[in-house]
Amino acid sequence: MSRFRSLRWRLTFLYLGLLAVLLLAGGVAQYFAAREVLFRTNADVLASEYSAVFTAFRKANASRPAAALRALILSQQFTNELRSRNTSAAVFDLNGGQVALTPASLGTEQVPTLTTQAYIDAARSKPQAYYLATGSDGTTNYLVVLNVVRNGTRPLAVAQL
Repeated sequence: MSRFRSLRWRLTFLYLGLLAVLLLAGGVAQYFAAREVLFRTNADVLASEYSAVFTAFRKANASRPAAALRALILSQQFTNELRSRNTSAAVFDLNGGQVALTPASLGTEQVPTLTTQAYIDAARSKPQAYYLATGSDGTTNYLVVLNVVRNGTRPLAVAQL
């Protein structure tokens, strides 16, 4: 035991302890950085998917008058176009009220929702890149992307993927 009390062993254990702390701190930082990159990448994919679907929806209904197009955007038909196998879709009005929702074709019937104020803020200004919504069980987090549906420059609704 006297061998471990020597300066050489104490310095070795000190260096090993410092190395372990640095590796642990680096691992935690890398986890949060990778998490942020994954969330932003998924949010970018959902935003581009929304843009493609919305453009195709507008082109398919280009011959309709503006009032009819607005009614279609605020309908269940638009959310059916937006949803995919793993992505649910919902449309909220400018006051944060739910207009239409469609759950993902695979998975649960649950559509994640944010606070009413989050929808109002998204409609009034540029929404965040993504939001995290907690599921009804309290343990599952869902990535939520909000897109403001516009008629020219005037916002009509908020689409959630």
